[in-house]
Order: sequence, then C-alpha cells, then structure tokens
Amino acid sequence: MKKLIFAALLAVSVSTFAQDKKEMDKKSDRNEKGTPEQKNAMRLKKLTTDLNLDAKQQEKIKQIIAEQNAHREAMMAERMANKDNATEPTPEELKDRRQKGKEARKAMEDKLKTILSPEQLEKWNAIEEAHKAKMKEGKEGKEGKEGKEECHKGKKECKKGKEDKE
Repeated sequence: MKKLIFAALLAVSVSTFAQDKKEMDKKSDRNEKGTPEQKNAMRLKKLTTDLNLDAKQQEKIKQIIAEQNAHREAMMAERMANKDNATEPTPEELKDRRQKGKEARKAMEDKLKTILSPEQLEKWNAIEEAHKAKMKEGKEGKEGKEGKEECHKGKKECKKGKEDKE
C-alpha cells in the first residue's frame, strides 16, 4: 500500500514539474546570451523581415543599433559601478538617468525617421507599442508578486501592512 501511494505521489510530482519542450526551447532562445555583435545581427535581421528593409537601410540601421547598444552598455556599467558602492541613487540621479534614456530614444527615433519610409515607420511604431505593452504587462505581473511579499513584511507601501500596524 505504501509503495502504491509513493508511486502515485511520485507520478504527480513529476507531471507537475514537467514542461512543454517547445516552451523550454523558446525560453532558452530568449535567455541565451551572445556577443553584442550577435545580438545586433539578430535584431537587424528581425527588423529587416518585419519592415522589409533594403540594403542601404540595413547598413544605416545597423549603425543605429550599435550606437544604441553602446549607450545601453555604458548606462549599465554606470549602474553596476554605483551598485558596487552599495549606495542607492538619489531621486535626482534617477531622474537624470530617465532623462538621458528619453533623449537617446528621441535621437534614435529622429534618425529612423530619416531612414524609413512612412509605411515602415508606421510598422516600426506598431512594433514598439506592442513591445511597450508586453513590457508593461510583465512589469505589472512582477509588481503583483512583489506586492504580496511586501505585504507580509509590513512595509509602508503595503495596504495590508498598514492595517496590521494600526
């Protein structure tokens, strides 16, 4: 009898943790890290197929992608240096970072406007909007999980924590 129960529990636990192979392949492809050049090439290839870019446009966009990645790497290095110092960024520093990011995005958009046709620009804007929506959706899910954890810690942001304190 014990063996039967053990076998049933084992079968249930194995089936619970099993995932679809296709899902795992998608996740591993997305999480794989390549060299910056490989990442740039993959992004250029995707934009080429999505926007039907010609050879001239590909060369110009390749440069834009490289500049964008260099800027992103510099910002990440700056954040990591501050993280190593174990100092929290001030609100002014955070505002400055956001402003720099907005300026970089605006500069990239201005460059793209000179390279892409109106139809391609429209497609690119649609792709960007879909990407923003997907990122926002992921962020909201992440905040929901964090909110539950914070709730039990009794932090100020947590409504349940405030009720518990009162």
